Amino acid sequence: MSNSRLAIVVGLILTAGLCVEVSARTVSIEVDSRKGVGLIPAFWRGVAPSGPDDISRDRVTWERIDPTLVVASWQERIGGGGPGWFTLNKAIDRARAEGRRVILTIPVAAAPNEDDVWRKRVSDTVKRTFELVDRYELSADGVEDIGRFLRYYESGAWAAYQGHHKAVIGGPGADWKRDLIHPFIRHCVERSLPLGFVSWHVAVTNVADPLDAYHRVESAIDAVAPSSRPEALVSKWGLADGAADPVYLTCGALRYLLGTELAAACIDPGTSPWGAPAFKAFNELGSVQIPMTVSHEGVGGVASMEGDAVLLLLWRKHDTGPIEANLSLSGMRWGRAYDYERVMIQTGKAPPRAIEKQSLRAVDPLELTFPIPAGRATLIRIVPE
Repeated sequence: MSNSRLAIVVGLILTAGLCVEVSARTVSIEVDSRKGVGLIPAFWRGVAPSGPDDISRDRVTWERIDPTLVVASWQERIGGGGPGWFTLNKAIDRARAEGRRVILTIPVAAAPNEDDVWRKRVSDTVKRTFELVDRYELSADGVEDIGRFLRYYESGAWAAYQGHHKAVIGGPGADWKRDLIHPFIRHCVERSLPLGFVSWHVAVTNVADPLDAYHRVESAIDAVAPSSRPEALVSKWGLADGAADPVYLTCGALRYLLGTELAAACIDPGTSPWGAPAFKAFNELGSVQIPMTVSHEGVGGVASMEGDAVLLLLWRKHDTGPIEANLSLSGMRWGRAYDYERVMIQTGKAPPRAIEKQSLRAVDPLELTFPIPAGRATLIRIVPE
């Protein structure tokens, strides 16, 4: 091949390579630091462990005790003791000693066939644990027969009161998409049963699932109109089997949870591979949420303030290609000196890592440009010097 032909071929290859290069998508993000949306609640910091996990218990507010520990304790005689009760009590003691409130789930799926034995088991469990347990959940998880669950809830709720007259009892602790919440609340109202809270599970396939579930439960409560309104409580949530993009789904679900008035929401680390980094990321936010608008649906985020410091958390879908953010931040004090940091939230126990730092003088609006990488969360800190 002649030199001229070779040059043409090489030129065509290089041109083709340039043509397929993917340019970054520009996303506009607008934040107004002059307006507070409301306080960022603490109820989302709940865990529902079913085995070892890497979620730091620092600042965790609620813990749902693994129901298998209750089932194991029931292998021993009523009123007795043994390794099952020792393990259950140890889990409850540890949670309370570290400052967490406790949800103890009593699974109807493990109930004895004899109603009398069931009632004695529930009463004995409450009597032994009442001083350290804040909520007793009678759960329909794994029970297909709704009628059976309602019968066992009725007898179990009164048995729990026999264990201690101030026990806070609720349920049904099952997937929110089951046709169970409304008939359960109606049954409790019609039969004048104890109902301190309504609980459910969420297996996230869409970031808005936690909010949709909350509205469905609130509508069911409104429709039945109990004389005393029960609390709303997500006793377990995580990602659905086979769910892709754990960063986007986990952070997005937490973002939607912030828009509810739940008493508690407990993540299942076993179904949430990005649960620990997400908790680490959201713990970096300030106490007051401020408005944020994003021009691209593949990018999510939360804006917050702590004093005069602005703290933004951003994440994105994995398949959206390279993204560059153009941030416009209104309400900054003109001419004031700020320290700017762009921080990556890392997996495992590693602390957040700063990858960009600079000092700047604020204008209004303050405008910044930076990439939003896939597979992790990005924290923006703008702190007065």
